[in-house]
Amino acid sequence: MTDISTRIANLSPAKQALLKLQMQQQKGLINFVSSFHKGTSFTSDNHSNKLSALELSSAYLQFQKWSKKSENNHLLRIEKHLVHKDYEQNVLIARIQKLYDDVIVGEATQDISHPFFYEHPKDHVPGLYILELTRQFVTALSHLHYKVPLSTSFILNEMHTKFHQFAETSQPLFVATKISGKVYTDDRIMKMNSDVLLIQSGEVIAEVKGNFQIFEANSYQKIRSNNFS
Repeated sequence: MTDISTRIANLSPAKQALLKLQMQQQKGLINFVSSFHKGTSFTSDNHSNKLSALELSSAYLQFQKWSKKSENNHLLRIEKHLVHKDYEQNVLIARIQKLYDDVIVGEATQDISHPFFYEHPKDHVPGLYILELTRQFVTALSHLHYKVPLSTSFILNEMHTKFHQFAETSQPLFVATKISGKVYTDDRIMKMNSDVLLIQSGEVIAEVKGNFQIFEANSYQKIRSNNFS
């Protein structure tokens, strides 16, 4: 231990600062991963949906990279057609990235000037904002990573939400999911389950579990016609 301390002391101030930062990141990573597997944060009823230590570690490192870019870029948005919106201001997802098969992460757009979600001043991210960005996240990842055509319609069957704490408007807000329960017809995905985590400052803010079906335009029109017949 003395030898290590001596070596650190002999480093230049810049290298000492870098080493300290790396140690803090490693400690944060360990705490982040262990909190999930101790059950203090998200635990899925279906263990196949639970993110592994490797997947959590990759998500944490990706969030760290994005955090450095988010400070001056809160209003970054993905393309509006990926979340089925006509107006860019209604896009609540900043970026999405696939880490592993069925493991996808993203970052929310923190738009505190939005006329609907922030129609009066709030000191936290509204719950409805969180639900909508989660819906957009799953919709977009379906197009980007599961080759779902943009012409399809999504029907949400279930959505269950648990809020653990407030999400702050001044800090980056991230999402992570492990997709399961995929059902295919003619090599095209038609149904899937999503267990989404909302994460901020290394803590789970909320869990949103849901499942939805995907219909081609003709099939969707038949369903709607039957409802009115």
